[in-house]
Amino acid sequence: MQSVNENEAPYIVDWGSCKGAPKIQGIIRVNDIIEGYVTMNCKDAPITSDKMKAMEIIQNTCAFFFKDRESESSMRYTYLKTLTGELFHHRIHSKKQLELWFKDTGIRLEPPYQVVAVSTDETNEKNVLSYIRKSIRQFFPCQLALIQHNVLLILQYNMNIAKNTEASEKQFHTILEKFNAHCGVSNTFDNLLELASFQMQAEDAMRLGSRLNPRYRIAYYEDYYLPAILLPRTEQMPRSNYLSPVIANVQAYDKAHSTDFLPTLQVYINSLRSTAETAESLHIHRNTLLYRLNKIEELTGVSLEDPHTFMHLMISFYMSELEGR
Repeated sequence: MQSVNENEAPYIVDWGSCKGAPKIQGIIRVNDIIEGYVTMNCKDAPITSDKMKAMEIIQNTCAFFFKDRESESSMRYTYLKTLTGELFHHRIHSKKQLELWFKDTGIRLEPPYQVVAVSTDETNEKNVLSYIRKSIRQFFPCQLALIQHNVLLILQYNMNIAKNTEASEKQFHTILEKFNAHCGVSNTFDNLLELASFQMQAEDAMRLGSRLNPRYRIAYYEDYYLPAILLPRTEQMPRSNYLSPVIANVQAYDKAHSTDFLPTLQVYINSLRSTAETAESLHIHRNTLLYRLNKIEELTGVSLEDPHTFMHLMISFYMSELEGR
């Protein structure tokens, strides 16, 4: 078989168990990719040059019919499927490995790249995800796709050639809605060896988007990087470990004195300490705001101008909001 693979022309097989019944073995090769083999038995007649030429014609005829074939049994499909698995399982670590795969598959995955992750609540996830994969090829043609752990992973490449992306996204959204599916989209990147990081982005966006904004079907990681960083901590830590003690103290004072210092503090922090913006948002006079802020500093013994205090408060309010959602 190795000898056959290395020869373009038909090859005579006449050794071992075939010695009494020699065969002509031919290879079906398309774009330098092996798609299959053909064999001519010559038990009752000698091998002649005419038979060798006939086999060559058969090879070329088979190659012609295989050329436009994209069946899942084709060697090209098998190579691409294997390459997709190697990429998404993070087993390709060097440019040399990539180049060997490009040579074997006859395809080059040019940048920029993007990873898309899709999940669905349908009971027959794999069939639904397979249908989604085939449906979106019409407007995302440059892609490799893999279904693993009930998640459809898509590597998009050559994204510069994409046309009418707004219309494509609308079609994609319709398909996702039809099957109650959610999608996460990574940032774009240029180094295929960094795929693992961007795969994580897509999966995080998919999971967080369906959880925090379920009515939107497509979630972009650039809109969810803060929840991706902070939400796991809210689930792993007790609130007292991440909430600023200032919040608990002000909350206790509000409860005891029927004041609204905590909402004032939250608006002030979220307004990046802008007194004008805070007073306008709360519909109070600036002097009233300054009184409340001074009172908060007096109660808690901290300065709201301190960068670390400000940062801790901002993170605390944001994590509390995430926890509530």
